[in-house]
Amino acid sequence: ATVGTVESRVYEPQLKMTGLQLFLPSDEVQEKLIHAAIYDPVHGIKARSNPVTEQARKNLLDAITHLQGRGAEAVIMGCTEVTLAVPERNIGRTVLVDPGVILARALIREQRHAADGRCYQALVKLNDALVITGQYSFVIGELPGQHA
Repeated sequence: ATVGTVESRVYEPQLKMTGLQLFLPSDEVQEKLIHAAIYDPVHGIKARSNPVTEQARKNLLDAITHLQGRGAEAVIMGCTEVTLAVPERNIGRTVLVDPGVILARALIREQRHAADGRCYQALVKLNDALVITGQYSFVIGELPGQHA
């Protein structure tokens, strides 16, 4: 995640409520690996996202390895750019959690019974695109006629 996301502790209350332990990257890993992978003007994802540079991907994989070494069993990919470089759902036994996909799935679930079916149909198309491209981490609920 970006420094701002880490500092905001946006995920911490929910993780604590579920009894999960939060492992944050060290300040050095946050700055030299994660921040650089996202913002570096030469190899950062914001500078070069299509395709993402090998250096940005390596930085993020090294950061994941760092978190695994601290005991993390799952890693929240807390910045939309991160999943561009590391689209996998797992690295070894570590689950990679994509909050953007979880949000999209939750929107689909919540809009399922909305009065205006157009929004729901748009979200179904988004779901189909996520499934087709493999850009998903968890299936939250099932859409009618689809199976996880």
